[in-house]
Amino acid sequence: MSKCLAYSKEGCSESFVDHVERVVAVWDMLRPYYLLPVQRALGVGGDPVLYAAVAHDFGKLALAYQDQGKKRHFYRHELLSAYFAYKCFEGPEEAKVAVSAAVWLHHEPIITSAYITQLGESYMPLYVVKRTLEFLQDELVVGCDYQEVSSHVRKWNSCLAESLEQWAEKGLDIAEVMRILKRVLVKATVGGIERAHVMRAKIAAVLYPLIVADGVAAYVGRAVCGRCGEEQRGTKVIRAALCGAEPLDKAALLKLCR
Repeated sequence: MSKCLAYSKEGCSESFVDHVERVVAVWDMLRPYYLLPVQRALGVGGDPVLYAAVAHDFGKLALAYQDQGKKRHFYRHELLSAYFAYKCFEGPEEAKVAVSAAVWLHHEPIITSAYITQLGESYMPLYVVKRTLEFLQDELVVGCDYQEVSSHVRKWNSCLAESLEQWAEKGLDIAEVMRILKRVLVKATVGGIERAHVMRAKIAAVLYPLIVADGVAAYVGRAVCGRCGEEQRGTKVIRAALCGAEPLDKAALLKLCR
């Protein structure tokens, strides 16, 4: 099987392992400033953002993403990534939901366009998630050489590594995936206005540093194509982060381009 990729477009590719390593490296720069507030918001110890960084692209390991086939444009990797993020996070239920939802939303403009706006909806209906998973079921198998990924992931979280190996060997139970995604969606959105504000704060506490770490890592990671950060200007958040809004070590970022 081929190497697992996190990005591939017009002759430019970045391996899954390299991308995750870069995301973690950027988070290492941000951790001293963000970890304590994240822990307080979620009511947990440990490092929820590191966990989300490792899990956030798990869905890209599916054949539906790796194959670059006709069904690729129907598939958003965040669905399976959110499933795995919930499955292996150790903590209170609200924290599990917040981390999973943050992973689900780390490309929010893209996933809302794919599964909400283009369908004429004002929110993400569960039937869209269900039909998407059912339509792609044959391609929701591991589509690349997962052993290198498993080895790297294990140093951060053994449950994610073991879940990847189980997925590769036995496939996914789509009903279980749907059950967990439904649970996350309902618990993240249903309830009174006070609870909605609490859940939004918990999700945002993980989502913002995850977006910054992922975006900056992807931006500098295009060095595999010989053009570090030149492929695109990045989002407004990433441009601001690179211009001094976040405590990023520019010399260290340049090393990530190699």
